[in-house]
Amino acid sequence: MNIANTEKTTVIVESESESKERALADALTKVSKSINRDNQLVFRVKPVNLSIVEAKERKFKEKFLWLFFPRVRKKFFIRLKVDVEIQYIDINDIKFEN
Repeated sequence: MNIANTEKTTVIVESESESKERALADALTKVSKSINRDNQLVFRVKPVNLSIVEAKERKFKEKFLWLFFPRVRKKFFIRLKVDVEIQYIDINDIKFEN
């Protein structure tokens, strides 16, 4: 008896960080967290296709006590569209015996 089901879906995730690598890594970790199913146990999330929807770099100047030690800081924002294949078990399909 096979109780595993497969479904394909698209997820859009975004992240912002002070480095490009961290922003991309945070966005990719949000993929599996964004897939919530009621009465289903998701046990495999496989990315099939990945595309960048938006990627921005924001620069701003920061000063200590509004006057001293100016420095330029950067923030990176990325939004990804990820096509995923989900394997899950529907809890309602499991028949428990007395």
